[in-house]
Amino acid sequence: MQADSSFSPLAPDFLDVVVCDDGGFPSKYVSTKTIPETIQELYSTCCSLHCDWASPLLSDIRHERGSPECEALYSVLVPEGTLGVKQGYRLTKPYLLEDLEDFYDRGLSQRPRCLQQQQF
Repeated sequence: MQADSSFSPLAPDFLDVVVCDDGGFPSKYVSTKTIPETIQELYSTCCSLHCDWASPLLSDIRHERGSPECEALYSVLVPEGTLGVKQGYRLTKPYLLEDLEDFYDRGLSQRPRCLQQQQF
């Protein structure tokens, strides 16, 4: 996420989020690499960030019963002008995304420090 220079968290339009050209959020499976390595690989694919400077926070996690997979939502907030997106990606306002699932909406708006602070 990128905060504009006025950074008014009460305003609905102070954030921009990185999305793929198809409107989905950038994502990557964690397989043989560590989580930090996988996140850095994702950063390198879609934007100009580096984990040493922009350390993401675990915002939420979900798992469907019976599935061998789970989905972790990480977010990072950077100042305006520091996020250069690469071809195939764009910045947009979260409220402009169609049918934003509660899982992502919660992760974008609450940004807890840990999952224990998350209200389910």
